Amino acid sequence: MKAAFTASLVALLSGCGGEAGSDGKPGSAGVDGVAGAMGTVGTDGTNCWDLNENGEADEDEDINGDGEVNTADCSGEDGVDGEAGEDGAAGAAGADGADGSDGADGSDGADGSDGADGSDGADGSDGEDGEDGADGEDGADGTDGEDSHATLIESELTFEDTYGCDQGYEVVSFGVDDGTDGIADDGILQDGEIHTESIFCLAPDLDDDGYLNLEDNCPEDANPDQADLDYDGIGTVCEDEAEEPISGVSGSLYLITRGVGSGVDTPSTLWSMEDELTEPVYIGPTGYALTTIKVNPADGQLYGMERGRSTDGQARMISIDPLTGAGTPITGPIAQIGGGGNGPYSSMAFLTDGTPVGWSEGGDIFVSMDLEAETATALGFSMSSARHGMCVDNSNTVYFTNMGPLYVFSPSTGYSGEGSSIDFGADLKGGDCDRDTGVLYTVNRDDLNVLYVTISLYDGLPGYTSTYPLPDESPEFHSVAVVP
Repeated sequence: MKAAFTASLVALLSGCGGEAGSDGKPGSAGVDGVAGAMGTVGTDGTNCWDLNENGEADEDEDINGDGEVNTADCSGEDGVDGEAGEDGAAGAAGADGADGSDGADGSDGADGSDGADGSDGADGSDGEDGEDGADGEDGADGTDGEDSHATLIESELTFEDTYGCDQGYEVVSFGVDDGTDGIADDGILQDGEIHTESIFCLAPDLDDDGYLNLEDNCPEDANPDQADLDYDGIGTVCEDEAEEPISGVSGSLYLITRGVGSGVDTPSTLWSMEDELTEPVYIGPTGYALTTIKVNPADGQLYGMERGRSTDGQARMISIDPLTGAGTPITGPIAQIGGGGNGPYSSMAFLTDGTPVGWSEGGDIFVSMDLEAETATALGFSMSSARHGMCVDNSNTVYFTNMGPLYVFSPSTGYSGEGSSIDFGADLKGGDCDRDTGVLYTVNRDDLNVLYVTISLYDGLPGYTSTYPLPDESPEFHSVAVVP
């Protein structure tokens, strides 16, 4: 019975396992073990800088060149650059700039025209007629007297440097208008009626307007402005009839400034003036240093002659755009006559068929140019020259100003002898003439702001010369071209 219970209890206990118990407390530390014996001393290591491992500081091991061999010579190569950092934030906007200065005042407008004259006032009424007086008695007849003639005194002014009078003289004549010359009582002293004649020198400035008599375009009437509306050499105040303004220009007048060297140095600039001789208007740079400009009548194009340089003597024909001023070479350097090398041709003009002619400064000679062959041919007229200008009329007559005097010659027959006594009295240059009206335009080298206008160039020789003052701010003009 007991054995059966025991077996049942064992079976019961083995069939139902209990939960695990909690960990017990840690045991106490064990006793330290005995220290081991010291190991043997290791061998010395090799220094990083001792490249040959000889244990010595050799000279070639001073890698950084500071005179010492040490760990500073053991630096490795530089590492790879790190990646670029991100862009910083944009800075704040800058403050507004200061306002620009005011522009210059515009020029004054032209004066308005005079108002019309007022109408005449009404006539006053007639006064009453007075009573007739009584008739007087007739007087006795007088005896017939001898015929008498007027005694006249005449004065004539002459503005010439004569009789020791450097600013003109006055001739005073006294006589009787008795008909000694066959015409009595005509109010004019003829040669036979003059009894005495006296000469007096005039005051240097007779009209006291600031201009000496021989320089005054109206010496008897004061005109400080020397106005000459029609440019005939006679002041406007002296004209018997109202003057009409003229210019002699059918189209526009072009001017260029003086160029120096080549285009890379100081190029010429192109300007224009209207036919009323208004102020010059700037057009633009030509890109080349030019000596002269002219319009070719054969194609109506504006051309210029390039100034020769001492290095390569460039003397090319340049086509000029009159709207922008831009120049374009149409030839290579044109060979110069007499001077060697190329250029310059400081004066140039075109014949009616478009053939260019000019003045070779190297040989001081008049030439004809072949643009296709880039050659020049001497035409036989030669003289010493400086600061000159040239133009041609519709009959191919050439007008050549050389400093002051004017010379007239033909391309085929040469200098005719005309014009050698004509001297403008000024150092003129770069002129051109209107082929239709006979007006010559030149600029004055001495007075850079004066344009010379010569009227009636084709009537044999120049008739009258006037000056047209340009604005003070005008540049130094070097040549003129008349555009038909």
